[in-house]
Amino acid sequence: MADYATRTVTTVREEVTLKSPTNWTEIAKALAYVRNQRPDGGQEYDDTVMVTATDGEIVFSWIPERP
Repeated sequence: MADYATRTVTTVREEVTLKSPTNWTEIAKALAYVRNQRPDGGQEYDDTVMVTATDGEIVFSWIPERP
């Protein structure tokens, strides 16, 4: 009999997107929105928000904290 188990884990991720190319004012607006979504006093690390550039958009993504 096997001693292992299997499971499926689902991760929720929030995203903010901008069409690319864009200007830095729109990036600042997106970053302000992202900062406002973070809980007060939350510790931020280098990988708190990830930024990905695809063919036509820039994506800011993070895993929201549970209430």
